[in-house]
Amino acid sequence: MRIGVMIGPERGRYATKVELLRADARWADEAGLASLLVPQVPDDFDALTLAALAGAETARIEIGTAVVPIQPRHPIALAQQALSVQAVCGGRLALGLGVSHHWIVDEMLGLPYERPVATMRAYLDVLDQALGGPGVVDVENELFRVHNPLDITDIAALPVL
Repeated sequence: MRIGVMIGPERGRYATKVELLRADARWADEAGLASLLVPQVPDDFDALTLAALAGAETARIEIGTAVVPIQPRHPIALAQQALSVQAVCGGRLALGLGVSHHWIVDEMLGLPYERPVATMRAYLDVLDQALGGPGVVDVENELFRVHNPLDITDIAALPVL
């Protein structure tokens, strides 16, 4: 059995929450937990930034996002950010993705929320190729036309959940 914990977001000022998040990550690592998950909450800390912070503070624990919504981030930009965080985490990042909720994507962000399954499928066409590099990401589908070199994939395989 694997036991993990979710940390953050700590409500309050960013100046104090960063140290609280660091301390929580160190505690989870030292306590021997298998994983540490960080949420993406609409009005708080960015999950991948928090994952990088946790990765820099820990030595062995798996760090996952729960979950990063795909609509506000282009898949190439997300690949670059996730691969950068993977480097900080020393290969311990697990990237949890989702399509979020209509009330966040449509009503809060003003982005389309039609056909979320098709959106995820088209998104993963690009992201899977970007994470599998190095090389040119060359994908054309119903949502994306991408021809972009990407050469930052030599750290470790990045599981996408």
